[in-house]
Amino acid sequence: GYFYPGHVSEKLPYDWYGSYGNTPHEDYPYRDRLDAEYTFGYPPHHFQVIGAESAACREKAAVFNMSYFGKFYLTGPDAQAAVDYLCCSNINKGQGGTVYTNMLNKNGGSETDLTVSHIEPC
Repeated sequence: GYFYPGHVSEKLPYDWYGSYGNTPHEDYPYRDRLDAEYTFGYPPHHFQVIGAESAACREKAAVFNMSYFGKFYLTGPDAQAAVDYLCCSNINKGQGGTVYTNMLNKNGGSETDLTVSHIEPC
C-alpha cells in the first residue's frame, strides 16, 4: 500500500486506467493519493508524510526493494577513476561500502540518482 499515516490504501489489481477495454476502478484511494502527488507543486500533506517516512527509516528500520534497479559492473584498473568522474559523491568507501549519489552529464547536471556499491577489491 501507500505510506500515509493512519490510513491503509490497498493496491488493487491493475486496471490500465480504463484503457484496452478495461473498466477503471471507481473507488480507489491508492490511485487518488497518487493522483494528488502527480503535480509539479507539492500537495498539502507532502512535507509531513515525507518527514514521517524519513524519520521512521532513520529511527526504526526500513527495507528497500532495489532488485528492480539496473545493475552496471565497472571493472578493471580504471573503474574507480570512471565512477569518480561520473558521480558527484565520494564513492571510494572501500569494499562493502554503498553510497547514494547522482550520476552527472558533461555539464555537471544530474542524469540519474543511484546507489554505488563496492563489491570486490580493486
